[in-house]
Amino acid sequence: MSASVGPTNGMVAVEAIPPTGNTVDALAMEGLLGSLRTRVPISLEIAADHQSRHFILRAPRDTMPHLCSQLESVYGQVEFRTLSEDEDPARQLQVVAALGRYERESERRSAMGRLRLRRLEALPLRTYRDGDFQEADPILAVLGGFGRVQEGERLLSQLLLLPAADDWADDFQPLTRPPDMRIKTESPLGTLGGFLLVGGVGVGVAVGLQVLLWALAGEWVPVAVLSAVGGSLAYAARRVYLRLGRDKALAEPSQVARKIFLAGYKFQLRVAVGAPTAAQAKRRLYQLGAAYGHFNAGAGNALALEEAVFDPCDLEAGWNGRGVLRRGTQDILNVAEVASLWHLPWGEGVPFVRKALSPHKLPLPGDVAEGVRIGESSGLGRTIPVHLPWSAVIRNKLIVARTRKGKTTLMLHLALAALDGRQAAGTRGSGNGRGDKSGVVFIDPHGDAVKRLLTAVPMDRVDDVCYLDLGDEIRVPGWNLIDTRLGLSPELLVESFRYAAKRIWTDYWGPRMEDVVQHVVATLVAANLRREREDQFTVLDIQGALILKNFQQSLRAYIEDDPELMIWWYGYYDSLHMRQRLEIVNPVLTKIQRFARTQSVRRIVSQPASTVNVVDVVNDGGVMLVNLPGGSIGLDNAGFLGSLVLTYLETAIRANQKLPEGRRPTVSCYIDECGSIPFTYQKLVAELVKMGGDFTLTAQALAQLDKIEPGLLDTLLANIDSLAVFQTSGRDARDLLVELGDPELASDHIVNLPEHSCYLKTQRDGVPLPLMRVDVADFPAREGDVAQAIQERTFRYTVDTSYADRQYKEHIREAYGMDLNAFWKQIASWQSLANKVREEQELRGDGGLAPETEKAVQKLGEEYESGGGKSKGKTLFGVGALPEELESQPKHTRTRKRNRQTPGKASS
Repeated sequence: MSASVGPTNGMVAVEAIPPTGNTVDALAMEGLLGSLRTRVPISLEIAADHQSRHFILRAPRDTMPHLCSQLESVYGQVEFRTLSEDEDPARQLQVVAALGRYERESERRSAMGRLRLRRLEALPLRTYRDGDFQEADPILAVLGGFGRVQEGERLLSQLLLLPAADDWADDFQPLTRPPDMRIKTESPLGTLGGFLLVGGVGVGVAVGLQVLLWALAGEWVPVAVLSAVGGSLAYAARRVYLRLGRDKALAEPSQVARKIFLAGYKFQLRVAVGAPTAAQAKRRLYQLGAAYGHFNAGAGNALALEEAVFDPCDLEAGWNGRGVLRRGTQDILNVAEVASLWHLPWGEGVPFVRKALSPHKLPLPGDVAEGVRIGESSGLGRTIPVHLPWSAVIRNKLIVARTRKGKTTLMLHLALAALDGRQAAGTRGSGNGRGDKSGVVFIDPHGDAVKRLLTAVPMDRVDDVCYLDLGDEIRVPGWNLIDTRLGLSPELLVESFRYAAKRIWTDYWGPRMEDVVQHVVATLVAANLRREREDQFTVLDIQGALILKNFQQSLRAYIEDDPELMIWWYGYYDSLHMRQRLEIVNPVLTKIQRFARTQSVRRIVSQPASTVNVVDVVNDGGVMLVNLPGGSIGLDNAGFLGSLVLTYLETAIRANQKLPEGRRPTVSCYIDECGSIPFTYQKLVAELVKMGGDFTLTAQALAQLDKIEPGLLDTLLANIDSLAVFQTSGRDARDLLVELGDPELASDHIVNLPEHSCYLKTQRDGVPLPLMRVDVADFPAREGDVAQAIQERTFRYTVDTSYADRQYKEHIREAYGMDLNAFWKQIASWQSLANKVREEQELRGDGGLAPETEKAVQKLGEEYESGGGKSKGKTLFGVGALPEELESQPKHTRTRKRNRQTPGKASS
């Protein structure tokens, strides 16, 4: 049979979650109660089960916001959580009590009772103002009654409050005076009352004598009637004495004054227990009642428990029928007593109570009313929408968080705003020729974030998007890092690759390696200037230029008019002993071969004609979304490609420095997990904002930043306008406290932030704003139509992977006169011999080599001088006899009219 459960009567239950390290004591709660004075009953509750304890507010739905607001004004950082019916302990006990109605008394699983004042309501209970209560939080004694709760037990204490009448203490004013003064100032009515009491006693004696006479005469009916009437009158007289006599006569004026000089509340203190057995429930009920004995005062009042039955969800019942003859007292507490019986615990040491671990920081609504909507800030009964001001959106930003705590979501909101072009008019400057349309670059070393952003791209920007999924095994973009048609000068092409290589190979970079890379790349760039776009060399040809004499000689034909390069090749490289050549070439071969043998990377950088152009993204307001899936292409390769993107992005931005400030193209760059991409970020954030580029970086830990580049953290903090700190490690939290600039904030507040919540320090129009806590909004999930449209358009700038593989093999065969495997074997022989030479020199100590090793070096030198392959390019100095059919100018050296003729053509 199902139990019938009563309605909740429009009541709502809200859990009050105290702040960690609460320093607000019961005195502040007293002040709140003095001003609360609701016209309807409210309930202040404590509940517990075997897992936790809860402080709960219960009130009508329309009263609850006011109650929460008042409590928040006292405790500041208290948090509130509305309880569902399944979570509401009163509702649970209501169900248990309803079930108990269908069981025998001995089998009931709930017990209930009320705690009432034992004496005159003008006498006080102990409060926090008394004795040891000043040293120890009085609520701890109550919580002690909620200790050691067993599984299956539910405990609930409800302090129901209703404001007492304003004149409730008027009748007790005389009790504040000393006893001798009371007699002197006794009113005539009071004196008359004394005479009436004496007269009543006399009447009682007379009635007793009459009853005795009737009994002796055998008239029992009058005896019975008069005895019943007399007994009732005697009982009433006793109650009158207890109420008007004894408690008043014994009341100490100081105790009465403490009680009645404060505002009062009518109250019901109800306790309810649910347990597996009736005996267990009753035992817990009396233990709970005994916990409130801590508030009993010897010279004041006390609380007495009596069993009762009530509906825990009903706050309206139980306020009537409190007459003198029934009990002799009214249940009234002053605000100090109420504050002592219920308040949020002080300090840190209350176990099993949920804590609000991170304080709310509300911004001024006007400061965050315009800009990019990123979330909201809640507290003090308000929820304020938070927009990052436009002036901060276009400046550098740093986001720090542990993994999956919300940093990427915040960055996605900012990137989407850049894609929408929602920058306020004039924020960037209106003279860039493209209105508010700015370039956007988003680099994701994992791949998940960029895919989410892909679905949110506005339809009017779909054609601007270049989506580079560098882990795609079907189609890949082409990016020749030394493509002379990218819009960069030859000098910038050489410098860009040298700079990228230095960043990627920092641990191995030195003067000799830099010298080799710079001169070989400069030679390849010079050759590309005179070749068809589809026949350009790539950085992978650095290897062939160093170890294949025939190919090297064909390249020298392009640098006749460059004395510096001619001197390097003829005056330096050719003069090296083979052993020295091995020593300086081997590190370069090792680094280039590292990603030449990685199929996914090789397919991208081996294509002679670039299909993507970072310069166009910057200058034309394009969108480049870069997916660097380290899990499929390798973390080192992901970092290498990401570093290349940043290198050429920086170069493109710097190339516009010659333009007037108002005419420079603008670009916003978002780099997720920047610690995965090695780069010189200090120059990016310190210099490029004035050239039109702003950067948003995310990091999991501050240590990652200085690991990328010593001093990077300090430079970042000195050059950002916005700092968002989500949950971090304790060490990072301590280091960031100074930057957040709020003396009330502690490191544990940051460590304990919930997911997708951050402390944000930013500015508006150059003026710093106070620290705010922001709950970051979820990034909008959208349909896949946009992503599909972008994917379909990737055919414009990608090629089939099989085509890229075939093209590279054909290039090796055309340029080197050998197949790919033979070329790799030749590289391997150079590397193997170079390593052997180095090891022997280190072992011998005198720089000498074993005879067989010396012979191997000599043999390799002879092979190198003989040509090391058949080059189809015409050479400046013939090396061996070329086949007759190759004497004519090869097709891949014919140039466009705007290019200079090849040396081969000129000589003919």
